[in-house]
Amino acid sequence: MDGLLLRIRFQETEELAMMRNDLLIMCMDNVSMRRLAYHTLGEVFGLDDGNFDHDNTHLLKSMQFDNRLTGFILTAGYLEVRYEELRVQIQEIVDIIDSQID
Repeated sequence: MDGLLLRIRFQETEELAMMRNDLLIMCMDNVSMRRLAYHTLGEVFGLDDGNFDHDNTHLLKSMQFDNRLTGFILTAGYLEVRYEELRVQIQEIVDIIDSQID
């Protein structure tokens, strides 16, 4: 299990975090975060939708954004597989403990 936990930790803290950070940086540089927050959260934080005339849909036509988003999704999906492996291993340990108690 230690090897699996190390792989999960690496994937969470290095690979997935890097992909997420790349997406956030790209968004910070190319979209109105105020507009995004306003349309996502409404007026929860007292923000309006800002003073910029453009919307954020141009990002959806960007190959760079698509590549980063696809990388994030694929990495997260692969991590899901690792979580399932971990769940199975934990269940096996619980079953062994239960059998020793009975």
